[in-house]
Amino acid sequence: MNEPFKIGRSRMRAAIRRGREQGYLTYDELRDALREPLGDVDALEPVVAVFADLGVEIVDEAPDGNLLFGPLESVEDEDAALDEFAAALAAGTDDSRPSADLMRAYMRQMGGAELLTREQEVALAQRLEEGLAERLRAMALCPAASAYALELAARVAAGDAGMHTLVVRAARDEYDEGDERPAERPEFLLARRRLARLRSLHAQLERALAEHGIDSETAHDARAKLTRAFMRIDFLPKVLDEVAERLRDLAARARADRGRAHTARIESEAGLPVAELEAACARMNIGETKARRAKNHLVESNLRLVISIAKKYRNRGIGFLDLIQEGNIGLMRAIDKFDHRRGFKLSTYATWWIRQAITRGIADKGRTIRVPVHRMDALRRVNRTSSRMLQESGEEPATEDLAERVDMPIEKVNELLNLTREPISLDAPIGDDEEFRLGAVLEDESAEAPFDTATDLALQADAQALLADLDPRESRILAMRFGIGMNAEHTLDEIGKEFGISRERVRQIANRALRKLRAPGAAEHLRSFHDS
Repeated sequence: MNEPFKIGRSRMRAAIRRGREQGYLTYDELRDALREPLGDVDALEPVVAVFADLGVEIVDEAPDGNLLFGPLESVEDEDAALDEFAAALAAGTDDSRPSADLMRAYMRQMGGAELLTREQEVALAQRLEEGLAERLRAMALCPAASAYALELAARVAAGDAGMHTLVVRAARDEYDEGDERPAERPEFLLARRRLARLRSLHAQLERALAEHGIDSETAHDARAKLTRAFMRIDFLPKVLDEVAERLRDLAARARADRGRAHTARIESEAGLPVAELEAACARMNIGETKARRAKNHLVESNLRLVISIAKKYRNRGIGFLDLIQEGNIGLMRAIDKFDHRRGFKLSTYATWWIRQAITRGIADKGRTIRVPVHRMDALRRVNRTSSRMLQESGEEPATEDLAERVDMPIEKVNELLNLTREPISLDAPIGDDEEFRLGAVLEDESAEAPFDTATDLALQADAQALLADLDPRESRILAMRFGIGMNAEHTLDEIGKEFGISRERVRQIANRALRKLRAPGAAEHLRSFHDS
């Protein structure tokens, strides 16, 4: 694997301008911009390709006259080009051409997004909130949405799921050991009261529909109350997504069959006329589109922030593209949580979420054997403390002192320090000539020692020779009784069934055979096995 090139931003900026003016750059000029000896020119392919996208050709020597390109148009954002070079180098140093191609395409697309001012961020955040609010209002107009939400609430009431899987307020709470039971906390009690109110109003609507009809004033008033109750509950986004999908499915079924009987069934399930259901779904889709476009704009305008943070976490077991992907997930999560009313920019708020997502991704996917995230957090704490103690004393701290400083048992500190060991393949080559594999030189603790194996074989051979001096039936019975030359010993009953005699007769034959073997001199040479 090649070492990554270092990019000098001021030198590279000058190289971009020079290449823009003359239409080409020489490899010597590129070497000066990278502050690296050229070595393998193939390693520079990602950078050469990025320059080609900018209309600048990399040549061995400066051409005569104006043979290549004329003066190029100015590059609007040189910082974006510099980021593209840095990312192309980071992806290209692992000799992975497909990775470099993907990175260049990603950087080109990212470069088209402009950075946002504070006012633009606020406007987009407001548009995102407006879109989500429009979707919620349209969704709440459909009694079927309340019915679907109450189905999920029934699972919570039955104990199949927790309240944190249903409403946002409960999901944001963290409970420490020793706190009151979650069911008794005010946030949960409020959520349960509002769900109970929603359930009661939904039952009233069903009675109004049954007694007065779907177009009656009573049903209309009941739907209005149900709408207000639904909007007061802060459902999780994933719950609202599931409800929206089911409403769309209901509207699609209504469009598929306009027959009177089918329409009546749909209206009974939806709790309102089909025309109003379709209108509500249309408004819901408009709100979703508005929110999605605003969120995408916020995401695309902050992708450079993700790359700048991801660069700091290279060479930790995850490829650069995967680091960017994890960081983008954190960015999207930050946008979901962002509150523009607090007065700070999205980039300030999103930095923590991006770092958290990247470090979690490294902890989950960066090791051959996954280590839980909380264990990695504890390990980082131990390592930071160890570094501080090393700076203070000038020598590596003892495990006992380190455990005392971090207030952990010595056994736990040793266990955390052992987590840093990476597994080694048994097929890993060893030696200068790499002729042998690691697995060939490791001791197999389950294997018998060669001396013991040879002794057992000699003992079996001598025992078989002794049995050969006995009567064939005696030899067979004795071999079965003690498992000589067999996988297991046999009981008297099993031997008796084999020979068609009683177990007592088997015992007598075995005893007679043993007396013969105990005769003086018959088995004297076996004493050496007993002594050893």
